[in-house]
Amino acid sequence: MIGINLIAPSVLEARCRKRRIQRWIYVCAIGSLVAAIPLSIEISRHQKVQSLKREKTMLATMIESTRSRLNESGIEIRNLEAQMGRANALRSKRPWSRLLALIADTLPQELWLVSLATDPSTSTVGYRDLTPIASPGVAGTDSAPQVVTMEAPRALVLQGYALHHKNLYEYMSRLKRSERFNDVSLTNASEEPVLGSTAVRFEVECTW
Repeated sequence: MIGINLIAPSVLEARCRKRRIQRWIYVCAIGSLVAAIPLSIEISRHQKVQSLKREKTMLATMIESTRSRLNESGIEIRNLEAQMGRANALRSKRPWSRLLALIADTLPQELWLVSLATDPSTSTVGYRDLTPIASPGVAGTDSAPQVVTMEAPRALVLQGYALHHKNLYEYMSRLKRSERFNDVSLTNASEEPVLGSTAVRFEVECTW
């Protein structure tokens, strides 16, 4: 059997070249695609690194700003605490002239005082602010102010003598009725010889 090809050789050769070109294009396309995968991964990693660096810079700026605001808030808190301490000390001041007048006006003739003192007898100074200080280099953190709190007297202690116990109880009743004190209590009462006779030596504590 004899086959006869009527297609011109030039046409056949052109078809072969076309097929070779197509195969070459396919191979190049696949090779480019394979090569592009690690390149795209590297580009993505690079972009992520740059994004993380920008985020780190932004967070560092926020941290510094927050640390500065925290330090300013700490200083303001200490200042307000000091102001509150001074206000409380002023508010706890007593009208001593009126208290002394009350003590004298209510004093029976059969009773006399030998001592008048406050409890505590002196104000207590107190504590250094232990609030942590921010790291050096931050504005406004050179030193922590020392806050001094004065504890005002809580009570008035009266010592003296009374001719009889009833005179002492009458005096305590008058002090209670004045409503200047929250409590008037007898802390000590004992009979002692005085000028050839006996008298009641007492100690009364008036708290507010």
